[in-house]
Amino acid sequence: MSYSKLIVAVLCLASAHSAAAAISRDNIENNTVAPLGEDSASAPRVVVYSVGPLNIAAGAVVDIRFQSEVTTQCSGNIGVGRYVVRASSATATTGTNVVPPAVENVTEDVHHQILVHTGLEQPSSALTGVYYNAVVYALSASSQGCYTESISVPPEDTDSDKLLIEGAGTNSFGELIVEVR
Repeated sequence: MSYSKLIVAVLCLASAHSAAAAISRDNIENNTVAPLGEDSASAPRVVVYSVGPLNIAAGAVVDIRFQSEVTTQCSGNIGVGRYVVRASSATATTGTNVVPPAVENVTEDVHHQILVHTGLEQPSSALTGVYYNAVVYALSASSQGCYTESISVPPEDTDSDKLLIEGAGTNSFGELIVEVR
C-alpha cells in the first residue's frame, strides 16, 4: 500500500469513529435584573441562561461559551460577577463550578458592558440530566450611591438596587452555548 493511500485510510477510519458534536443554546434571558448586594457573599445570584437537561458521556469535552450585556446609570461602580455552574436544575445557582467566577466593574460611563466567559470541562464519569447555568450577581457598596440613584430598569420596576441584564425574551443580547464533543 502506498503512503498516500495509508494516510487516506487512516483519515477515513478516524472520521468514521469520531462522534459528531452536539450544540445546545439558550439566548432567552431567565432573569433581566440582578439585585445589588453589599459584597460578593451577600449579592443574590440569578440564572440568566440555562442549557439542559443534557447527558454527557465520560471523557467527552464540554465547551461552554457565555455572553451577556449589562447596563446601569448609577454614578458609582457596580461589580458584576459571573460564572457557569453544572447543576441539577435550570434554576440552580450552585453546583459544580465549571467556569470559575470573574468580576469586573460597570460604571455609568461604560454603561453597556459586554460580559464574555468561556471554559472547558471533561467529566471523568458519565453525567445524566445535568444543566449548565450562566449565573450573574451584582455588588456595590452603599457608599457608591447605587442604592439611591435611578438606574436603567424596565419602566414597571423602578427600584434603584438592580443591574439591568440587557434584552428580554427574543430580544436577547447574549447567549449560553454548550458544545459536547
